Amino acid sequence: MTLTFKFNLGETVKFNNSLCILFRKRNVNDLPGYLMKDISSGRIYDNVLELNITKCTNNEVIDSIWGNFSYTGDNDAASRWIVNNCIKYTYNIKNIKWGPVNSSNDEYYFQINSDKWTKKKSEYLQNVGSEFNNI
Repeated sequence: MTLTFKFNLGETVKFNNSLCILFRKRNVNDLPGYLMKDISSGRIYDNVLELNITKCTNNEVIDSIWGNFSYTGDNDAASRWIVNNCIKYTYNIKNIKWGPVNSSNDEYYFQINSDKWTKKKSEYLQNVGSEFNNI
């Protein structure tokens, strides 16, 4: 029996109020299923029936993880975070951009098409840094 799968490997989907990335397709009692990993907790779910998961947009992925991003003004670290989180967990994205908003490095952005997320440089980290320099 040939199974037809609705989702592609590498796609992020919703399961049990979590976002999970699909790693393998499974035959679960002649029904399509998946092996997946929760992108927040790292928990692995196996043999999850396709009927228990729903499609997730790339914007939903970014919305769910953007709060974890802390911008310190270090553009190399910010870029690594974007690649290891935003790009890693989105699927089939095109027209993406990211980087500092301006030359003063006080804000960073990530953009997919016309949808844009921004993060201001952390005030707490700025204050700690300036106090440290005055010691």
